[in-house]
Amino acid sequence: MARKVLSDVQKKAENDLTVILIVTFTVLGIYFESLTVFLIIYGMLLAKDFTKNAWGCIFVFVFLWNAF
Repeated sequence: MARKVLSDVQKKAENDLTVILIVTFTVLGIYFESLTVFLIIYGMLLAKDFTKNAWGCIFVFVFLWNAF
């Protein structure tokens, strides 16, 4: 009986850990994706200001934005 209770507790702990890991990696993924999108947009604006035309924005869009 004690082994069954221990086994049930262990399974619940494993399930809880699985949920915690899924939530953690989802939140981290959203954070890093948001940071990447912000940096790409900021880079597009910097490229436009640096080159004084929009071709840098098109280059960044084609080669970086579509990669994600």
